[in-house]
Amino acid sequence: MELTKETYSCSLRLKNTVEEDAIRSQPGSSEVHMFFPDSLGDDLIVEFQESKGKHFGRVLVQVATIADDPADKLRWWPIYREPNHELMGKLQLYVNYSTSADDNSHLKQRQLHMT
Repeated sequence: MELTKETYSCSLRLKNTVEEDAIRSQPGSSEVHMFFPDSLGDDLIVEFQESKGKHFGRVLVQVATIADDPADKLRWWPIYREPNHELMGKLQLYVNYSTSADDNSHLKQRQLHMT
Protein backbone atom coordinates (compact mmCIF):
# COMPACT_ATOMS: atom_id res chain seq x y z
CA MET A 1 0.00 0.00 0.00
CA GLU A 2 1.43 3.36 -1.02
CA LEU A 3 0.67 6.44 1.05
CA THR A 4 0.21 9.72 -0.73
CA LYS A 5 1.65 12.82 0.84
CA GLU A 6 -0.88 15.60 1.45
CA THR A 7 -0.05 18.94 -0.13
CA TYR A 8 -1.08 22.26 1.35
CA SER A 9 -1.46 25.82 0.23
CA CYS A 10 -1.57 28.87 2.42
CA SER A 11 -2.80 32.42 2.34
CA LEU A 12 -1.16 35.32 4.17
CA ARG A 13 -2.82 38.57 5.14
CA LEU A 14 -2.83 41.21 7.82
CA LYS A 15 -5.74 41.08 10.26
CA ASN A 16 -7.19 44.34 8.94
CA THR A 17 -7.08 43.13 5.30
CA VAL A 18 -10.02 41.41 3.63
CA GLU A 19 -9.62 37.72 2.80
CA GLU A 20 -9.92 38.41 -0.93
CA ASP A 21 -6.65 40.39 -0.76
CA ALA A 22 -4.71 37.56 0.88
CA ILE A 23 -1.49 36.42 -0.79
CA ARG A 24 -1.58 32.78 -1.90
CA SER A 25 1.56 30.71 -1.47
CA GLN A 26 2.89 27.17 -1.24
CA PRO A 27 4.68 26.16 1.97
CA GLY A 28 8.38 25.68 1.34
CA SER A 29 8.38 27.89 -1.75
CA SER A 30 10.87 30.42 -0.27
CA GLU A 31 8.78 33.25 -1.70
CA VAL A 32 9.31 36.71 -0.22
CA HIS A 33 6.37 38.92 0.76
CA MET A 34 6.22 42.37 2.30
CA PHE A 35 3.44 43.55 4.60
CA PHE A 36 2.82 46.99 6.06
CA PRO A 37 1.05 46.65 9.43
CA ASP A 38 -0.85 49.67 10.73
CA SER A 39 0.35 49.25 14.31
CA LEU A 40 1.99 46.89 16.77
CA GLY A 41 -1.52 45.62 17.52
CA ASP A 42 -1.85 44.19 14.02
CA ASP A 43 -1.50 40.46 13.31
CA LEU A 44 -0.36 38.44 10.33
CA ILE A 45 -2.76 35.57 9.67
CA VAL A 46 -1.50 32.52 7.77
CA GLU A 47 -4.27 30.07 6.85
CA PHE A 48 -3.60 26.58 5.49
CA GLN A 49 -5.81 24.56 3.17
CA GLU A 50 -5.48 20.93 2.19
CA SER A 51 -5.20 20.06 -1.52
CA LYS A 52 -8.99 19.69 -1.79
CA GLY A 53 -9.56 23.16 -0.32
CA LYS A 54 -10.53 22.02 3.18
CA HIS A 55 -9.34 24.31 5.99
CA PHE A 56 -6.37 22.72 7.80
CA GLY A 57 -5.36 25.34 10.36
CA ARG A 58 -4.05 28.82 10.96
CA VAL A 59 -1.13 30.70 12.45
CA LEU A 60 -1.56 34.03 14.19
CA VAL A 61 1.67 36.06 14.16
CA GLN A 62 1.45 39.09 16.43
CA VAL A 63 3.41 42.07 15.12
CA ALA A 64 4.13 43.15 18.72
CA THR A 65 5.83 39.79 19.40
CA ILE A 66 8.10 40.26 16.38
CA ALA A 67 8.87 43.87 17.33
CA ASP A 68 9.85 42.82 20.88
CA ASP A 69 12.92 41.02 19.53
CA PRO A 70 13.60 42.04 15.92
CA ALA A 71 16.98 40.26 15.99
CA ASP A 72 15.17 36.90 16.31
CA LYS A 73 14.35 36.58 12.62
CA LEU A 74 13.86 32.82 12.19
CA ARG A 75 10.98 31.56 14.32
CA TRP A 76 8.61 28.63 14.66
CA TRP A 77 4.88 29.36 14.98
CA PRO A 78 2.20 26.82 15.99
CA ILE A 79 -0.54 25.92 13.50
CA TYR A 80 -3.91 25.51 15.23
CA ARG A 81 -7.26 24.23 14.01
CA GLU A 82 -10.29 25.90 15.51
CA PRO A 83 -12.72 25.74 17.26
CA ASN A 84 -10.92 23.36 19.65
CA HIS A 85 -7.53 25.08 19.34
CA GLU A 86 -6.01 21.75 18.28
CA LEU A 87 -2.27 21.88 17.52
CA MET A 88 -1.79 20.65 13.92
CA GLY A 89 1.88 21.41 13.32
CA LYS A 90 4.40 24.23 13.10
CA LEU A 91 5.38 26.85 10.55
CA GLN A 92 8.87 28.29 10.27
CA LEU A 93 9.07 31.89 9.06
CA TYR A 94 11.99 34.20 8.49
CA VAL A 95 10.70 37.64 9.45
CA ASN A 96 12.56 40.91 9.10
CA TYR A 97 10.75 43.72 10.95
CA SER A 98 11.73 47.32 10.38
CA THR A 99 10.32 50.78 10.90
CA SER A 100 11.14 54.09 9.30
CA ALA A 101 10.52 57.64 10.43
CA ASP A 102 9.94 60.86 8.53
CA ASP A 103 12.11 63.97 8.93
CA ASN A 104 10.25 64.96 12.12
CA SER A 105 10.92 61.57 13.79
CA HIS A 106 7.28 60.52 13.37
CA LEU A 107 6.77 56.86 12.60
CA LYS A 108 6.11 56.63 8.89
CA GLN A 109 6.09 52.93 8.09
CA ARG A 110 6.28 49.46 9.65
CA GLN A 111 7.40 46.67 7.41
CA LEU A 112 7.28 42.87 7.72
CA HIS A 113 9.50 41.08 5.23
CA MET A 114 8.49 37.40 5.17
CA THR A 115 10.38 34.49 3.66
